[in-house]
Amino acid sequence: MFLAHALRGFERAARAPRLAAVLWSLHLLFAVAAALPLGLFLFGALGHAPEGDRLLDGMTLDLFAILGRAAGGFGALLGAGLATALLLVLLGNALASGGVLEALTSADPRPFLHRFGRGAGRFFWRFLRMGLVALPSAAVAAALLGGPLFYWRRRLEESGPETTRILLGLAGLALALLGIATVTMALDLARIRAVREDHRRPIRLFFRCLGTTLRHPVRLLGLWLVNTLAFSALLALYGLLASLVPVTTGAGIAALVVLQQLAMFGRALLRVALWAGELGVAADLARRHRWGAPPPYAPRIQAPPPEPAPDPAPAG
Repeated sequence: MFLAHALRGFERAARAPRLAAVLWSLHLLFAVAAALPLGLFLFGALGHAPEGDRLLDGMTLDLFAILGRAAGGFGALLGAGLATALLLVLLGNALASGGVLEALTSADPRPFLHRFGRGAGRFFWRFLRMGLVALPSAAVAAALLGGPLFYWRRRLEESGPETTRILLGLAGLALALLGIATVTMALDLARIRAVREDHRRPIRLFFRCLGTTLRHPVRLLGLWLVNTLAFSALLALYGLLASLVPVTTGAGIAALVVLQQLAMFGRALLRVALWAGELGVAADLARRHRWGAPPPYAPRIQAPPPEPAPDPAPAG
């Protein structure tokens, strides 16, 4: 069931490297825009200071204390950077989702980038509104599922056994992630239906799809689980290779950056695979629930009508 859709999604993603490349490029662009102010601050504060060499071993609390005392307000800059990153994630996710879904579903033979840009622009505002509603919904779902276990863990902080506290913390984290994943899958399903049906009420559609996700948890979350396992394998491979790269030289740092971007490209491929698998699951649910048929929202280039046959030449 979901496994077949997941495998077909991997196959389709392997045949769409350009789509993954565009997705990776957008993520890289937004990441650079969010991290550039913080990087310039770190270079100005530590670029010529002996403490800057300690960054080769990673960030420490001592370095955060030094940066906090530095001129320029590191704390305020870090908070602004996180807020900017969150805003860029919402904007970038809305743009990329529309472009990917249009590229995967449109039968228009026009150039790939034309179809991607058309979908990104056409559905941006609707997808952004869905994302703004899904963000607090995910927080509420995580709190409802994981909150009680974290509460009991805190109650046992002084008297309960350490093993019980650890298990409660892990279980609470797992349930919180399950709540976030459920809302995320509902958001993906709502965006797919918005593209299929050209739906004009995105917030209402999101909550309908949330109900659909709760009624079909195995079908949708199973697809997410398969993709998560593939991503975990990718991270494990990246960690293994990164541990072999020395980061004390310029060449080693450059090699690590290249390795990181290859891992991010693999992540983009897996995201395309997830979208493709979700399209298959959504098609099954559409037949089951008799959702609306796909409208001709994207212009299709049709074959020209046949030319009329010439009049027969007069006899004689």
